[in-house]
Amino acid sequence: MTCAVPILTYHHVNPLEGDMVTISVDHFEDQMAFLRRRGYHTLFISELVEWMEGKKMLPKKSVALTFDDGFWDNYTYAFPVLKKYNLKATIFIVTGWVSQGNGTDLARKVIPHQQGNQLAASGEGRQISMTWGEVKALQDSGLIEIESHTHSHNKELHMDKPALLEDLRYSRQAIFDHLNKESTCLCWPGGRYNPESVQAAREAGFKALCTTKRGLNQLGGNPLELKRVTVPDSGYPWLRKTIFLFSHTLSGKLYAKIKPV
Repeated sequence: MTCAVPILTYHHVNPLEGDMVTISVDHFEDQMAFLRRRGYHTLFISELVEWMEGKKMLPKKSVALTFDDGFWDNYTYAFPVLKKYNLKATIFIVTGWVSQGNGTDLARKVIPHQQGNQLAASGEGRQISMTWGEVKALQDSGLIEIESHTHSHNKELHMDKPALLEDLRYSRQAIFDHLNKESTCLCWPGGRYNPESVQAAREAGFKALCTTKRGLNQLGGNPLELKRVTVPDSGYPWLRKTIFLFSHTLSGKLYAKIKPV
């Protein structure tokens, strides 16, 4: 019987070394090859929530892979590896950054994460994000679940409930319009939320909320406070240890207290 399911958080997968929230293509493939080699079952967040609510059974060796922001390198570098090993993942997109087309008209290049943030802040989020054509291609593959990371990625919006509610509704509508999909899971920008923002998310139609807190995701747990572990630029030994820790109740609770984020 499954005790707990770890959720792993990725952002960038690309060749840029030493950059924050970036894992190299080689390390990413090393990790995915380990999951396939050891027989792990990868889940969409929606499937994990079904299990937590007692609506679905899971194999004992289960893990959920998530990507925050919807960067174009997810399509270019991460997806081919996921496809190679037939592994599923959930990608949380910032709908306000996503542009039309298939990306061929954009002069993309690998840049540091902070530089990408500056582009997004100046209204050029399309330079770092996937396009709707790419997002749809990922969804159509059957290996990728697309969910919301808000429309604006404003990390302070949790302090203004009416503005947050409008933003979330806009994001869900954009996903529905372009993908014919009801987004039911939200990932908080910067992991920032409070009781009022949780209420706004529920009013907007979200049934599950991803945080940046470490911890256990267990049967009967709270889908409005899903716990995740951010993945460093490291090979499969780190992944093996982390999955073990957060798949078992005692070790997961102890480690979450020692390193809560």
